Amino acid sequence: MQNPLVNRRHAGVTLLEVALALTLIATLALLSVPLTRNFNEAARLQLSRHLLEEGYARAQSQALRNPAGKARDEAAAVLVAADGGALCLYPDAAQARADCSGAPLWRAASPIAPALAVCDAAAPPPCLALDPAGLPAPAALAAKPCAAAPDYCIKGNADHVSGTL
Repeated sequence: MQNPLVNRRHAGVTLLEVALALTLIATLALLSVPLTRNFNEAARLQLSRHLLEEGYARAQSQALRNPAGKARDEAAAVLVAADGGALCLYPDAAQARADCSGAPLWRAASPIAPALAVCDAAAPPPCLALDPAGLPAPAALAAKPCAAAPDYCIKGNADHVSGTL
């Protein structure tokens, strides 16, 4: 006579074993969702920071070249951080647009809108103007003064990145 346990094992998987496997798979899937969300937000923050750094480097390069022959106290390049995450570079304050319209020298779409100010600023300036030496210059865009220092803040849903360019 054969052992009944051996025959039962060869018959297939029990309902309890299937339920345990599905519970384990569901638990692992639920644990991975917050990790993926944090990873995606961190990647978007870093991409926004890199685009802002690229725009600042391009603005410094444009200001140092100074093709329009601007004086020391005039803006030779203007980096604009528009609503919605658009970044753009203009050759001077007269051509700069708060919505990045017109013909900027450079344009990028940031996944998270950066602010050209420290994180606790009430109303961040819309732009950063640089003089022919590549330093912040006095300028205004749409009657709002440009930033006086190359500080930035990029706020995500749960985290933020800030610093000085």
